Amino acid sequence: MRTSPATWRAAALAHLPHGELSATLEEGDLGQWVEAAMGCGIAQAQIRLGHMLLAGDGIRPDARAAFACFLCAAKSGDADGHAMLGYCLENGRGTEKDLPAAIRHYRRAAALGHAGAMNFLGRCLEAGIGMKADKFLARAWYRRSARGGDFRGAYNYATMIAAEGCIAGALHWFGRALLGAPEPSRGDMVTALSSHKISAMRALAAHAHERGLHGDNEIGLTPAGP
Repeated sequence: MRTSPATWRAAALAHLPHGELSATLEEGDLGQWVEAAMGCGIAQAQIRLGHMLLAGDGIRPDARAAFACFLCAAKSGDADGHAMLGYCLENGRGTEKDLPAAIRHYRRAAALGHAGAMNFLGRCLEAGIGMKADKFLARAWYRRSARGGDFRGAYNYATMIAAEGCIAGALHWFGRALLGAPEPSRGDMVTALSSHKISAMRALAAHAHERGLHGDNEIGLTPAGP
């Protein structure tokens, strides 16, 4: 039986290597790809195309189409879909800003175990974005995010406990953040830590920089902190 074009596009979105997918998208009608993603019921395909559309990664950027892709994924209960809807609603990407709605989607994603959304909640609580500022709850969300494997959550949690004087714990979580962060985020973290007021953090940054220059991602970590 012949595969329909929409089914083929959905499969390509879910499984083609990034370079091949970008080249394929450039050659076709982008609207048909968006329609295929939204109608396929495959959250992985919807999220992938949404990210590419939002960033203009290999294709023409279209924030509204990206938002539509994330919305479809969220409707199927996908954690990434809810997290990205929260991001778009918080920042007005592809839709009007709506902070209460952004917080609701972050909470839904976090309830589904999305470590990145846990970090977003921590950031909103720390800065008072869309809700009353609460440093204690922000710390708790950063901790959950860090333990869930999010590099931004690890960095933010380390920053908070370093300010509280928990040096060993901060070193551990800064190290975890550096191990998990892609470039350019890792380089930005090393730069920030290089000017940290605590000498142990500056030493960690120097060590991480030296390892990076030699293509070695291993960083000596202290035992896990609080």
